[in-house]
Amino acid sequence: MQGWNGRFQGIGGGGYAAGTLSDAAPQTALGYSTGATDAGHDTSSDAVEDASPWALLSEGNAVSRDFYGKRVEFSYWNGCSTGGREGLAIAQYYPSDYDGIIANAPAIQWNDFTPAQQWPYTVQNNEGYAPSPSEFQAAVTAAVEACDGLDGFLDGIISAPALCDFTAQHLVGSSLSCSGTSSCTFSQQAADVIDKIWQGPRTPEEFTDFFLQGHLQYDSVIGDGSPNLRPFKEHGGKMITWQGLADQLIMPQGTQLYYDRIRSLDNSVHDFYRQFYSSGVGHCGGGIGVTPTHQLEQLRAWVENGTAPDLLQAGSAYPVNASSDLAVGSNNVRSQALCPYPQVSKYSGTGDPSSSRSYVCTNAQEWYDFHETGFDSDICVRGPGWYGGGYDGSTAR
Repeated sequence: MQGWNGRFQGIGGGGYAAGTLSDAAPQTALGYSTGATDAGHDTSSDAVEDASPWALLSEGNAVSRDFYGKRVEFSYWNGCSTGGREGLAIAQYYPSDYDGIIANAPAIQWNDFTPAQQWPYTVQNNEGYAPSPSEFQAAVTAAVEACDGLDGFLDGIISAPALCDFTAQHLVGSSLSCSGTSSCTFSQQAADVIDKIWQGPRTPEEFTDFFLQGHLQYDSVIGDGSPNLRPFKEHGGKMITWQGLADQLIMPQGTQLYYDRIRSLDNSVHDFYRQFYSSGVGHCGGGIGVTPTHQLEQLRAWVENGTAPDLLQAGSAYPVNASSDLAVGSNNVRSQALCPYPQVSKYSGTGDPSSSRSYVCTNAQEWYDFHETGFDSDICVRGPGWYGGGYDGSTAR
């Protein structure tokens, strides 16, 4: 076979799957030798039959070398969600395996975010009321309308989620269009439930036992939140994480908190690991916000040429102020470069808002700052700004 670029790319999984070969095909077409792991078992068996497939890099490099007759020059990891978690785990526990890692929307700290995902259902159970889909959607729409302009630009997206203090109480008594009836009214019960979901648990007695129990029982098995990446840094590794701020499955605050913990140990983390966030985008994509268009190429430039990604090029097929149910093509009609966390990409106030040239990077930590709670589980606190703005999925709303 011709066209190998001398590079190996490990492909991450998703959900409870460690890896899928179907995701490897596009990268093979780009010249990479690729591989994925089943982590020692297939989906039809709970038993670990053979642990050897876990040795993905060594097997992949050996096969590539034997097939093409020369050694692999650079090795990369590419994953989102579970694949992102695998990427961070590689950096933590196998720091010399890969030269560059893409760890997008990483599902790290399962024993934190899994119980955190249950908070909306816990509130509804405790309150004895489940808001209707129409009530949930009305709250999201109203939150976007109220908080869209907090970033200084009206584009149908909440880009400063931590500044959004809208409450559903403003909607009580308002008329809604409900399925099966001509109209209905937004109830006080719905407002109370939605506000409590947005606020998160406010006292340790409410929810922290789940987190504490999870750490005690499962840290030794699935703990992947170590902030010590010094060995990866000393190896010369480079890593990029990208995530949507409207991620409905993995709370972006948890990803930011992990980066902040790394930064507390190493002020030079920016030299080898950078995070980028895009507003109005769901889990691993989806929504009307912009998503990266050349992330792997930019990682390669960082690893192989020392060109660090000061910006992450991104685009969207949705025009500014588009509805998420708008039928769109596959071509980008809007570009916007993402800035490395904790900077944000802000409209300059002049120029075409569909062009990346009209945006500037600025320090705005307050756009991301967590709401204060009584304990260290910020990842489960999600105000209205973290739900609204561009993603139309109903999960965890």
